[in-house]
Amino acid sequence: MNWHNLWFDPGNNRLRCGWRVISYICLATFFSMLIASLLLVFVQRIFPHSLQLKNDCIELLLRIVVIVVLISMGVWALRNFEHLPARTLGVSLRGRWAQTLAIGFSIGIGIITLLLLVLRTLGYASFNWHHPTQSAIGMLVLLIFGMLIVAMSEEMIFHGYLFQTLLRGIGPLATLFITSTVFALFHLPNTSQLHLLGLVNIGMAGLLFGLLYLRQGTLWMVIGVHAGWDFAQLLFGLPSSGITFPLVTPITVKLAFIPWLTGGEYGLEGGVGISVLLLGLLAIVTYARRGLSFESRWWEWRELSKALTPALPWDFTVDGRYYQWKLLGNSEE
Repeated sequence: MNWHNLWFDPGNNRLRCGWRVISYICLATFFSMLIASLLLVFVQRIFPHSLQLKNDCIELLLRIVVIVVLISMGVWALRNFEHLPARTLGVSLRGRWAQTLAIGFSIGIGIITLLLLVLRTLGYASFNWHHPTQSAIGMLVLLIFGMLIVAMSEEMIFHGYLFQTLLRGIGPLATLFITSTVFALFHLPNTSQLHLLGLVNIGMAGLLFGLLYLRQGTLWMVIGVHAGWDFAQLLFGLPSSGITFPLVTPITVKLAFIPWLTGGEYGLEGGVGISVLLLGLLAIVTYARRGLSFESRWWEWRELSKALTPALPWDFTVDGRYYQWKLLGNSEE
């Protein structure tokens, strides 16, 4: 038996997929815990008496730590394990990343708003307008920033380097199943109100985010949709994954207490309404003509060559630059 082959893939001359994943998890966990411990001591000294402010700062800082560590470790792993540039991580600041993020954020808000409008039309929801105060507007601005941080941290966990490495190792179907399942289980500690339907809905949301990333080739759209999705629920005064924030918002929505339809105390994500919407969105993302082709397997980033214009169905764009694939040994460009 060749023990060397247990570690290295001779075809690609690099660590096998499983060992790359384990190495990344260990390093990311170690540095996250180290930096988080130092930050906790720092926050304790700055806010020794304000418990609520302390908890809010700790939550936000820990999320930022996760983002910084996962991006740093992802870039390191890409360069050392995959021999790929940093921009392939999916969060490059080149091109129209801010515009893509904003579009995704608007789509996320639009998805939740559409569902609420349908429920209102059916008589299961009512909208109430409140004149916004200056402090309320300021809180909403801070909430947008907070939801972007939350969304980015979760997307870097579930659709960052680990997601891409699994794609290259076990393929998209198995990767989507594993990551969406773990994404659902990740939300279990949020509340005791979560039931099977809510768990399935969150799993479908994770699947939607994964598919959207495969069709976009960038995480900025996914981060935007994720953040807008969460922000919209809080904007309308609704629980988000079972978590309720005591915010004064300009618009509040009162849902009929029909747990199987509107989710009950868990929020929209626990009801059939969001299930139907998610199924429709999954179909749209999967079969839409626009976006990167699944057949291109662009996430493998092998033998790509620059092209001025897209000429083939599997051509794709990253940061405003077109690329063509040399598929199945075909060297034609």
